[in-house]
Amino acid sequence: MFRLRVGERSLQSDENRYPGTFVLGAKSTNELFLLDEPLESGARVFVSTDNGTRGFKGFVTQLARSILESERFDALSEHHLNNT
Repeated sequence: MFRLRVGERSLQSDENRYPGTFVLGAKSTNELFLLDEPLESGARVFVSTDNGTRGFKGFVTQLARSILESERFDALSEHHLNNT
């Protein structure tokens, strides 16, 4: 699974900051995990699966690229997770 935290997007003040945007990807829904933490934090969560069983159909890098082309972020962090 690939997990990309697309930083915290600054709005007008610290009071308006939200906890971030997560872009999560896996081969299929069965391989998606660690969704609870970002969802419970109030973060925006985008999901992609290679086979289209959940969220965007395609590679997570394609989804991340479209998000990064349309929005500006303060920081990026990338994590590759392996559940084997």
